[in-house]
Amino acid sequence: MISEHIAAAKKDMLSRYPFFGSLAASVEYVETTEVRTIGSNGKTIFYNPGYFDMLTDEERTFALTHEICHIAFDHIRRGRGKDPEIWKNATDAVINQLLKRDGMKIIPGGIDYPEAIEYDADTYYEILLAEKLEIELMEGQLEGNQTESGNEAVFEEGDEIL
Repeated sequence: MISEHIAAAKKDMLSRYPFFGSLAASVEYVETTEVRTIGSNGKTIFYNPGYFDMLTDEERTFALTHEICHIAFDHIRRGRGKDPEIWKNATDAVINQLLKRDGMKIIPGGIDYPEAIEYDADTYYEILLAEKLEIELMEGQLEGNQTESGNEAVFEEGDEIL
C-alpha cells in the first residue's frame, strides 16, 4: 500500500504529464528509511516517509516526476561505466531544467544549472566530466608544483598560488 502522499503526487503527475503519469502507475513504490530522500534503481522508487511527509504537495509531485524521468530515460542503465557522481549531477540537472521549463519549482537543495536545458544527459555529462578533469589537472599541477610544461615550479616564501 502506497502512502496517500505518493497517491496524490501520482494523480497530479498524471494530469500534468500523462506519459509520465502512466509510467508512474506501473512502478513499484517502497517506503524505507534506508534512503535519505527519494530515489530509484531504474524500476522501483524508494522513498523515505519522513522526508516525503515534510514536502509540500508541489514538491512531492516534483520529486516523484523527477524519479519517474530517471526511469523513463533509462538513466541507470545508460550510466554504467560512467563516473557515477558526474552522471547523477548531469541527469539531475537536465531533468530539473526540463521540469522547471514546464513550470515546476525545483525542490530546495536540488541541482539548478540553467545551462543544462540546452543539452541531453549524455552531452551534459561530457561537459561536466571535462570540467572535473580540468580542475583535477589544475589541482595536480599545484600539488605537484608542476607547470603546464611539466617543469617543476619554484615558489618563494610569501608567493601566492592562484
